[in-house]
Amino acid sequence: MKFIFIIVSSIILISPVPELSAAGDSCNVADSSYGWFDTVGEDIKSFGEDAEFVWNSLGETGNKELMIGIGVSGAAFVTYLLDSEFSKMLERNKTSWADDLTSYGNDYGLKANTMIISQAVYIGGLASGWDDLRETGRLLYESIILTGMVTQTLKFIVGRARPYEERGDHYFTPFVSNGDYHSFPSGHTTLAFALSTVISHQIDSWWAYAGFYGLSTLTGISRVYTNKHWLSDIVVGAAIGTAGAYLIIKANEKNSILPKSIVVAPTLSGINLSAQF
Repeated sequence: MKFIFIIVSSIILISPVPELSAAGDSCNVADSSYGWFDTVGEDIKSFGEDAEFVWNSLGETGNKELMIGIGVSGAAFVTYLLDSEFSKMLERNKTSWADDLTSYGNDYGLKANTMIISQAVYIGGLASGWDDLRETGRLLYESIILTGMVTQTLKFIVGRARPYEERGDHYFTPFVSNGDYHSFPSGHTTLAFALSTVISHQIDSWWAYAGFYGLSTLTGISRVYTNKHWLSDIVVGAAIGTAGAYLIIKANEKNSILPKSIVVAPTLSGINLSAQF
């Protein structure tokens, strides 16, 4: 719980603060006349719109996406060949300080912790009327759900044995519900990279990218260190988390520039056309 408090506090403290206009009106703080239920309703609607965008994007593969896919596939194949040796190397170099350090990495990617972080950030933004903070919480939540669903589906389909099963790095039992055979890809790493992608993008500073991506990398190494995953599980999990969160961010940016509603009203001088964003 202390670890969660540190992460949430860090997000709040280093997020862009609401800017005030000369008249004292907030530019990005929610209108007080707009109730919480209305705001949550709009966010749920945005969730659906973002999900639709991501789904439609899956069928739009350009050269850039193709090259990224080839790169990730190549990295996964190379690390697959190194899985056993990398695990043995970490096993030979275990120390007490490394045990303590990797515990933080495990905590950062824990599903319950990522949900608590996203909900705490969202509720904090909602309660304070801080739109940017609330949006960050919503994007975190969307990214966690999207990437989590992809990862859990792949785990079930692939059925790779975890290292502690001692069946080797080439043992697969597809379509089983037993968690001992859900090694590929790493769920902790997926959620950690999804979290870091959203947070660093929202803060948009080099030290945010370095710090949060460094923490998610620690999560991946921690999963191999604790004998829960193979190296290739980590690489693919990181790719899913990053790509999934990026798509959610891209969807949000595209939907944000579209008007939420258009109102046409007659006036004494003609017709008034207005758009609400």
